[in-house]
Amino acid sequence: YTPVWIGCFAVIVGLQLYESFTATTYNVVCIGLSLPFLLQPLLIPDALFHSPDAKRPFLQRYSTKANLWLAVYSFIGNYWYTHYFYSVL
Repeated sequence: YTPVWIGCFAVIVGLQLYESFTATTYNVVCIGLSLPFLLQPLLIPDALFHSPDAKRPFLQRYSTKANLWLAVYSFIGNYWYTHYFYSVL
């Protein structure tokens, strides 16, 4: 999936589309690129590799737990550490 999102940003930067982007546009692009990772536990729990996650309940799957921990760390990092970074800067 890495070539896909890199390609999307290469097009955005190469065509200078970012100059006309609003906050909503940035959110649409970034949320759209993150949806495969958020929806994968629901739509393809075995990730096409016969993973044992397919047999587990949704809340016990590794991919669900990983997404939840990433959400927690992202919130903490963006909410608290951004203020700390700019205070120290």
